[in-house]
Amino acid sequence: MKITFRRHSKEKTDEIFNEILEELKGEMDIEKINKVIASKIGGFQLFSYDLSELFKVSYVYRVTKFYPGLPNRLHNPTSFMQPPTESSKLGRANIEKHPVFYCSLIPQTAIDECDLILGQEYYISRWEFHPSESIKSFMLTYDSEKRGGYFHEGIENALNSITMNLSKEVRELMKYTEMRVTDLFTRKGEEYYNISSAIAHRYLYLLRGFIEETPIITYPSVSKKGNEYNFAIHPDFVGNSEKFELVSVLRCSHKEEGQGPIIHSKGINDSGRIDWKNIKVNFLSADIDLFNIVNPVNKKNTVIESRSTYVLIKGKDYLFIDYLNAVIQTYLKSYIESEMPINLDAIDVFEPINTHEIQDFLICPFQEEVTVKDLGINLDKIIIPIKYQVLFS
Repeated sequence: MKITFRRHSKEKTDEIFNEILEELKGEMDIEKINKVIASKIGGFQLFSYDLSELFKVSYVYRVTKFYPGLPNRLHNPTSFMQPPTESSKLGRANIEKHPVFYCSLIPQTAIDECDLILGQEYYISRWEFHPSESIKSFMLTYDSEKRGGYFHEGIENALNSITMNLSKEVRELMKYTEMRVTDLFTRKGEEYYNISSAIAHRYLYLLRGFIEETPIITYPSVSKKGNEYNFAIHPDFVGNSEKFELVSVLRCSHKEEGQGPIIHSKGINDSGRIDWKNIKVNFLSADIDLFNIVNPVNKKNTVIESRSTYVLIKGKDYLFIDYLNAVIQTYLKSYIESEMPINLDAIDVFEPINTHEIQDFLICPFQEEVTVKDLGINLDKIIIPIKYQVLFS
């Protein structure tokens, strides 16, 4: 592979990318955007890799917001694909009227990427790559957040291999330039969608037929500073059930800010038709004899025995933990009687099985300032082990 690279210092590279943002602000000509970027940084290209080699990607997740007409199409898997061409708006990795299928490695990242309205229903769908297929993706995995994560080591090794005949200094500068290209994709807000979408359109649409099929762009999640990643996939790949297929979908809502999803029903794809089942959640137990607190200083967990610990309520005398038990019981009762949120990290609720028993933790906050006497730790919440059962029928 021939690489064109004009060596710049990191300081000069930062200056160049600031110029790119300024010069291309509001520019919608795709060809001009790509030419300006290439000319200023001395040529650039996105490297492609097989996802199945870098990371065992089997499933990805997509959030579909409620839209008019969806209730009449809930049995059709295409209802949860990318929007139709005529209604596709400018996005981070697509230009207007050229949609891509946005999805994430984990469901919570897909949720975090969307601006969801409390109380309004939305749908989380799980999609499967068929294991016999090589999954080629253009990779944007370095950005200024220094995320590391799933693909970091694989990309590091691949870039070192590609640039093995270059000096260490040039390799490092090249990787720095790659990082700044990725920064164009991970800027918060929509102000520079015109730039990132032009780059994505070139690779997902304009180069099709000229290079080996590479229908995916991988880039870091904008909503997180962790190591989560998103995918933008060409619609032709998504629509080919021999390569990529919907497995299941959850109908959800958010009741409170920062709370997990309330799941109302689950649909399973059965030979191209989604079969829906309603959900019932049964509370099983909570262990309130022992619970965890987190030391705000060293972030370590401490287990407290509920019948032998004194606490200080601000403005009151030292009290037995029975006082806290009363608070916990009140919070727990409210939690059980309300629609219980399902922790998607605690169990794979997307699986087609109909009964799940979940061991989870309930975080119980306190309105008053509480101090544990023996430990001298301020207490704003406690973490209680709980069990509940999820049934689909």
